[in-house]
Amino acid sequence: MTGGSEQMEIEARMPVVGSDGNPVGTVDHLDGALIKLTRSDAAAGGRHRWLPMALVAGLDGGRVRLSVPAAQAEEAALDEDEVQRRASLDPMPGADSGA
Repeated sequence: MTGGSEQMEIEARMPVVGSDGNPVGTVDHLDGALIKLTRSDAAAGGRHRWLPMALVAGLDGGRVRLSVPAAQAEEAALDEDEVQRRASLDPMPGADSGA
């Protein structure tokens, strides 16, 4: 990704594709440093999934293009249980513990 400006351009309902052009999901909304995908996509199994913003290579024709193939993105996706587990470990995400 080339800076933070693209993060602001990612919008709900944008398709997310891997670097191989295969579909990964559809943006529900941004959730901090994660992209929350809709649960209505075929691969979602009725559950939300989250992808790290670090996987975003850029925007391409109204799509969010990832820097990894779709299969690798699926492996990197967090499910609802994992997001809740991480939130319980860090009740104040984004807080700077060094200040």
